Amino acid sequence: MENILVNFFLPLGIGLTLLAFISILAMSLYQVVKGLMTDPKETIKGLAGVLILIVVIFLIWQFSSSEKTGFLAKSKFDFVSPGVVKFVGAGITSTAVMMFVAFFSLIAAEIYNLFK
Repeated sequence: MENILVNFFLPLGIGLTLLAFISILAMSLYQVVKGLMTDPKETIKGLAGVLILIVVIFLIWQFSSSEKTGFLAKSKFDFVSPGVVKFVGAGITSTAVMMFVAFFSLIAAEIYNLFK
């Protein structure tokens, strides 16, 4: 049973994940090209938003610490590299920042619509 899981389903899962990733990239590119043809002003705004998101994540990654602290400082976690610690810390911080931005923009939009 373990043999079929490792030799068949694991490569199948990896292949399907890569296929999904390539499909997402292709559809994103298609939507951008289609948007530039029909409504370039709105598409440029969307691309600017994505660019701002990438810059924010990059800045958070730059300021993340690569120091192993807490339970990661134990000897059984010696295999975890400082780069992985920095990447995971940046991911967690980015998620928290995006959640707060989404929450407060939702509240601001509702207040705006209330007085509109």
